[in-house]
Amino acid sequence: MTGNGGSQRVEALQRELLELGRERERLRAGCAGREELERNRGAIVRANQALALALIAGNTPGLQPA
Repeated sequence: MTGNGGSQRVEALQRELLELGRERERLRAGCAGREELERNRGAIVRANQALALALIAGNTPGLQPA
């Protein structure tokens, strides 16, 4: 991803990660169960992977994320 679309994707993923982190804090403060925390952890991992791929694609001409 290059150009404005790539930077918009990166910004969207950064916002998503921020919200997922806030959600995790709320879950932990509210003594959430293991399943809820695991779901949140998985979402954080997926968003981090997507962000890494978007950043790599934005800095590597011709590379498109899978």
